[in-house]
Amino acid sequence: LDELIPCWQELSEDGKTGLEYIESMLNYLYRATESLDEKVIIERLQQAPDTKIKEMVMTAAERLKAEGFQEGEARGEAKGASKMVLKMLQLKFQSAAQPYTDQLLSASQSELDLISERLLAVETIEQVFEGL
Repeated sequence: LDELIPCWQELSEDGKTGLEYIESMLNYLYRATESLDEKVIIERLQQAPDTKIKEMVMTAAERLKAEGFQEGEARGEAKGASKMVLKMLQLKFQSAAQPYTDQLLSASQSELDLISERLLAVETIEQVFEGL
């Protein structure tokens, strides 16, 4: 990390493109380096000699953190939606819903929406999953 600060210093002089490079590097550090804690990264970067580089890196870090939060939130919502639709399938079709559990839990949001709509209108579970 200490070796990257001088590189980021040069990139900070490149304006928006520099910020994009910094974001890419931070993204890599956050996702690829399990042993590197976010707090450690922020503490080290706050020690950078140039205020501009500190601001750029912190802006990039905050944006990545927000993106991570949004991704986690979306995954949580999708998981909750799949569980709700699964419960509805189980209530309507009882044990016939069991073979479809994995498919349902890996369904996209648009597929879950379609399954929910079909669930209300069809007579068999096969009709719910037809074409999916």
